[in-house]
Amino acid sequence: MADVDVLIVGAGSTGAAAAAFLAEAGFDVLAVDRRAPREAGARWLNAVPPWCFEEAGLGRPRAPERWGGEGEHASVVAIAGGGPRVRIEAACTDHVDMRLLVARLQERAERAGARFERNRLVDVEREGDRVRAVKLADRRVRPALVVDASGLAGVVRQRVPALAAAGDPAPLDVCSASQHVHEVADREGARAFLARYGAAPGESISLLGVAGGYSTLSLFTEPDLAQVGVLTGTVPAAGAPSGLGLLERFVEAQPWIGARVFGGQAGIPIRRPYARLAAPGVALLGDAGCMVYASHGSGVGMGLIAARMLAEALRGAADPGSARALRRWERSWQRRWGGRLAGADAFRRFAQGLDREGVATLFGSGLLDPHLVEAGLRQQPPALDPAWLVRAAKRLAQRPDVARRMLPAVARSLALEPLLALAPVDQVEPVVERLVGPTPKTRARVHLP
Repeated sequence: MADVDVLIVGAGSTGAAAAAFLAEAGFDVLAVDRRAPREAGARWLNAVPPWCFEEAGLGRPRAPERWGGEGEHASVVAIAGGGPRVRIEAACTDHVDMRLLVARLQERAERAGARFERNRLVDVEREGDRVRAVKLADRRVRPALVVDASGLAGVVRQRVPALAAAGDPAPLDVCSASQHVHEVADREGARAFLARYGAAPGESISLLGVAGGYSTLSLFTEPDLAQVGVLTGTVPAAGAPSGLGLLERFVEAQPWIGARVFGGQAGIPIRRPYARLAAPGVALLGDAGCMVYASHGSGVGMGLIAARMLAEALRGAADPGSARALRRWERSWQRRWGGRLAGADAFRRFAQGLDREGVATLFGSGLLDPHLVEAGLRQQPPALDPAWLVRAAKRLAQRPDVARRMLPAVARSLALEPLLALAPVDQVEPVVERLVGPTPKTRARVHLP
């Protein structure tokens, strides 16, 4: 007999969303986190496409949860140190204060009857191939279902042989991300820095190729320039500094940036989702299942969507941990989103093989135009309208050297979504592995602006 219907390990945005949706579906839910509930999860700003909230059945963030105010903001994507750039006038993402989003989700879960507590997982107990009990630091709990929302650590996944067999993300498939919000000490200095890249107060800048092909340094600004958000992402296994190290070096070199207000850092898996996201009695959500849009290391939106889909798949189930119920959720999620994330991973691996000069060449060729860049920021495939296809074909013909490198990566990225939508992922796994390809083992060099 289960003590609780669902035990969720991890109470950040994904775990809190799962707690809310599952409690609203009628399940008795307990969520635990190694930190106090209101301190769980990311404590910084994340760029999340607004459509993800709608897809997850959540209201779009409003200020102050939506950092920078209610207005829309343009974005500039450029090469670190100068060179070609692309300007996107539409607001592709909201800059979300994750502290406030987590609090909103936890409060919604509590209103539905879910409980949160500070605790940690010690071990799991299995009967046959099913998890039947969990040892917490202070007691033993028998849940019908354990949801692993513990992030990259995957503390439940690592203890379930059927799921642990896939292995942890390789070092080259882990992004070191850091994000801090700082006061602006010199508004004129901030304006001058933004102007170098054709940006204005209230707009964002993303600088690519800062430390290898897969690296970024992004600035989020407020219209009044009271504060600035600095986000960095690198792959240390490729020889780059950590995200925090890069952020600190940049801030130190910019006298217009003042004192730190809040922020944090974490490791983000940037490989495609695991083929197996569930085993009897266990489901993986968010970063624990590598549900990340790997092209730019963003997993918040996908974690929210996966939590909603899990609750909907289990609604009305007498046993939420049954293999049949979880398999139904796993299949539906992989068919809907697995291909898109695998495609993003394929393009990420291509980008990770470039150096700064390679990234600059792509921008200079015109192939990474606003149409493609905007689609990437929105975490959506580009619309293949005829006019854009004609322009792209002309540019490819003019730069065959670039076409030879980029075209296969784009083709793989676009092919994976319909492929996984049509076939069971466990039957196409070898094909997907070949299409995604290996992670390049290039070495990074730092180019700070």
